[in-house]
Amino acid sequence: MSHSLGRDSATDELLTGPSSDVRLVIPVVCFMEAFSAFEDERRRQNRLIGDLQSQIKQLERNVVSARIRPLIIHLEKSAIELREILNDSRTRLYEVIEILRSSAELIGLTPSILGDSLARPLIGDPTDDLILASILDHANSQPSERKAFLSENRKDFDDRPYPKAALEAAGVKYFAQASKFLEWHRSRSES
Repeated sequence: MSHSLGRDSATDELLTGPSSDVRLVIPVVCFMEAFSAFEDERRRQNRLIGDLQSQIKQLERNVVSARIRPLIIHLEKSAIELREILNDSRTRLYEVIEILRSSAELIGLTPSILGDSLARPLIGDPTDDLILASILDHANSQPSERKAFLSENRKDFDDRPYPKAALEAAGVKYFAQASKFLEWHRSRSES
């Protein structure tokens, strides 16, 4: 989602040109979470657009002020821009999903992963906990590989002690920004 909303420009480099020694792996649950997060963003944007349209209707009632018409035009343009930004975000989301679908290794949801998530939840949010269980299962099946996890969700994966400790125990380094991951990866590759 950070890529589709334009929050992390370094994801472009990670998605389009990772070095040959970087293997992208993603739990399939992340796709559903991305769709849900996009839907939340769409609702927020539509609420804002609705608020702008309501305000425009109220402003149109003012027939005296010379400043009203330019303001209305500005607000109408803002509503159009917000719609276009949302469409751009949807396009980027679908593009990144297509890239990941065709180039990344997908961690499927297995009964074991689901059971682990239910038996020992480490995060209060069930979707994020399922993502964590998927990552831990995959990481533990690949003990000798160098592993990193990239998620903008610091609140659930970095700020809480149990998920952070579980990732570290599985040999997974957490990053909230693609640029920080790329710096770490480059420094490790050079040494």
